[in-house]
Amino acid sequence: MQWKAILVGWLAALMFVACGDDEVAVDEVVDMNTSPDAFTCYVYRLPNLNQKIWNRLGTLEEMYQATAIPQSKLRKMSAEGLSHTCMYWPLYNNFTAYPTASLSQYDAIHIMIGYFNGLEELTRRSEGGHALLKLYKYFRIGTEPRDHWNFEAPMSELCSFMRKDYLELLLTTEYWTPHFTRSELRELGWIVEDQIQQAVADVNQSWRGTLLYSYALWSRILLCYDTLEGDALLTSDERDLCEKNIKYLGMPELEDLKGAVGFIDAKKQIVLGVPQT
Repeated sequence: MQWKAILVGWLAALMFVACGDDEVAVDEVVDMNTSPDAFTCYVYRLPNLNQKIWNRLGTLEEMYQATAIPQSKLRKMSAEGLSHTCMYWPLYNNFTAYPTASLSQYDAIHIMIGYFNGLEELTRRSEGGHALLKLYKYFRIGTEPRDHWNFEAPMSELCSFMRKDYLELLLTTEYWTPHFTRSELRELGWIVEDQIQQAVADVNQSWRGTLLYSYALWSRILLCYDTLEGDALLTSDERDLCEKNIKYLGMPELEDLKGAVGFIDAKKQIVLGVPQT
């Protein structure tokens, strides 16, 4: 156990060195409004732990601890900066490792929020949902550097299908999207449609691969819009199917969830404001 204590202390020192003198000075206001244009906020540089260090971390809990954001840095970040930092988190793709017969990827993202203090803090920020919405709006599938996190590059150069899935999973939870207005839900819906078109255009991506996450997010949007409309959008059976589509995201034995696509494609036209024929 002594070597673990030494390792944790050494990792803490590493994080201090990696994030020291080149930090951007910012105001102490932690929840300034999200800018509609360029990303100009302070983004925390997560430690770049090499493979040898990762191999010495025995449990997920130790990995989460090694990548935790120091409290002093959390206090510096606006909601937008925090959301940006969470996109660079080295363990962002852990949701793919969790699913079992009783645990879905939707369950996994909640576990990750509970373990990673960056995501947990983002759930407390009043501007957290708007920050995620902005990230999603400007998200374009690109190439992801394999050896390091390049914070000087635009987000488009750090985007992958898996990172899109991660962002959609976050927006599918009950923490942010249920607080959106009708206009914000409509904006989110159009962004999802754009992401779906990108995925459909990529012949290497299967329905089960990435569209599954997009349709889970559409299920959340429909449930939220239905609440705002006084339960006038969905029937009771459709609400149950939306909740099931969210809850059991990624479960291979639930192929029947593809049946949800038909009614989602019909109902989402109402949210998008598309005239019905």
